[in-house]
This record gives sequence, structure tokens and C-alpha cells, in this order.
Amino acid sequence: MHIVFVYNKSTFSKHNNYAWRGILLFNTLRKMGLHSVELINSVDFTNRTKEANLVCINSNIIVIEGSPETDLLNTTNHWKSRGKKVIVDIPLLSETQCQYLYPKSEGLFSISQIYSDFQSNAGSGLEQSEKFRWGLHLADCILVSSLVQQELWSVTAPVRVIPEFIDYESIRDKVRILDESFIIAISMNSKKPDDFLESVMARINDNYPKTKWINLSSPNCKVNLLNEIKPADLPSGITRNWPDFLPIVDLGFFWDTQILRGAFYRNILEFMGLHIPWILNDERGYQNLSKYGLIIHNHMNWYEVLDNVIQKSMVHQIKSDEGYLFSISQNNDDHINEILTAFTEILKTPS
Repeated sequence: MHIVFVYNKSTFSKHNNYAWRGILLFNTLRKMGLHSVELINSVDFTNRTKEANLVCINSNIIVIEGSPETDLLNTTNHWKSRGKKVIVDIPLLSETQCQYLYPKSEGLFSISQIYSDFQSNAGSGLEQSEKFRWGLHLADCILVSSLVQQELWSVTAPVRVIPEFIDYESIRDKVRILDESFIIAISMNSKKPDDFLESVMARINDNYPKTKWINLSSPNCKVNLLNEIKPADLPSGITRNWPDFLPIVDLGFFWDTQILRGAFYRNILEFMGLHIPWILNDERGYQNLSKYGLIIHNHMNWYEVLDNVIQKSMVHQIKSDEGYLFSISQNNDDHINEILTAFTEILKTPS
């Protein structure tokens, strides 16, 4: 197979813990050397630069990171008319962006609603959101990571669920660095103040004054942190690039409040791959991980349970072998043949 992966620059940053899984697939396939793979950015792809055109012409599958900014209609139509199979992978992060940026369709990207909009605005052209959604309608397949997503997109195009996997090779050699401080990495996606979150953080800061925080949240998420670790405070050789700093983390703290939960699924797997305990606010989107960490909404006495987890974490008494084994079983390399099988089946499907 000759596969081109088209990524969005916003998820390519080394500082970003939401890296698109297509990049992980590209890295794995390139390492295996069994197939021809190329990686190009969405801007060059959309503008059809000379370099982007060359790699796409020589491909038989184009896998596009589904992002609201991408003109899927014209690009999908262009390459399908040239005999290419076009697959769109919709990350949960992009799914959430779509719902907040383009909420106008009642049925969450209902094709019938888009068609009605198009008919009534025939003279004014298509909006960007409509180009994105019509492009999805033309795709040979949509890839999603959850059953909830599959239900949302099932009337749009053929949908396949491929779970989130991790690049275990990127973390396997990392050795935990122990410090007298208690370091918590916090990642949240709420853009509004959250009283419950503030109460949890206040509880931790009051009871454990040695606590320091690493903020993994996006700049749009406002969270007031006491004793936040700045880049200059990191030990020698440790950077804020994901996942370089994981060896100094004693506890992962995830706060997912989006409509579609599960954005931190892969991150939690990576924490478990280093035996780092974690806390989450809700099990929705993380049901099969719930037995490996603390989901505080499940506990009426969550204050006591939280204290127990932190106290054990501070003396490094928590070492979930079950969670670790589950994490490494989700290594991208070990599941790549399942994904290649799906690609082969898509190639054989008549357009």
C-alpha cells in the first residue's frame, strides 16, 4: 500500500498531548518498512502544492485528519475522481471543536439538514462547516475512536471504530525521577470556572503543602494553580514536550467536561504505562479504564478516597500491575495489522 497521512499543524506540536493518531500510525508503518507512507500538512494538501500533489498521485489511500478548518469537499472530490481512496479520521478533539464552532445543525452534522441549508442558500455558496461535512459524506470511510462517535456519523459515510493506541516505545525507557515535592500533572478542557474542580484542588493544596503542579491544559482553559512548575524549574534534561516530563510526575489529574468524553484516554494509558496513578472526574468515555484509577464521582466519600490515593502516591505505594499490563497491551505496534486489514478492506470496496 501507498498511504498518505494529512495532518493539521495544530496537533503536530511536541508540546501537544493531543497528537493525532494518524501521526502515530505513520511512524509505526515507516519503522516497519512494509508499506510506502508519506506525511504532509493540511495546508499544502488543500493548496495542492507540487510536493503534496506528487505524494498523493503516487498513493492509493489518503488518510486525512478531520478538522473543521479543512476543505474536505473539494479535496475529497478531487482525489476520489483520480481513483484514490479517501479516509477521514475524526479525533474527539475535532469533534468537540465542530460542535462548539458549528452548532447550527440540530442533528449533529445531519446530512439532510446540510442539504436543506445548501438548497436554500444556493446563490451564496457553501460555508466552511458545510464543506467539511459534505466532504465527509463523500469519504470512502470515516474512522472514529468511540462507539458514541460511530452512532453520530453512521448516516454520513461508512464508519469504522479504531480505538486509541499508544506509542509505548516513546515512554518505555523513561525512568521515574523521585523528588521531595509531590508533582501533579493536571489536564482539563473546561473553559468555564468549575466549583467542584476548585474544591478538589483546594483540598489537595491545603492538605499537601508540598504539592507542585504541571499544567497540561490548553491556554483557553483557565485554571488557578498554586505552586505551578515553570519550564525553568524542570530538572536538567526534562522539557515540557510531551511525554518528556512524565518521569517527574507523581499523579495525573484529568478533568473532562466536554459533550463527548474521552479526550484524555490515550494520555491516561501513557500514565499507566509508567505506573503513574491518576484521578478522573467521570467515567463516561473511559469505562474500560475505570478499574485502574480513581474516578471521584463514583465515590460518595471521595474526599477520603482522594486522600488515601494521594498518601499512597506520596510514598509510592501505588503500583497497578493490571493497569500497566492493559496499557502496554494497547501499544500501537501490536495493533498495526488490524488497522492495515481495515485499510485493505477499504481499498477493495467499490467506490
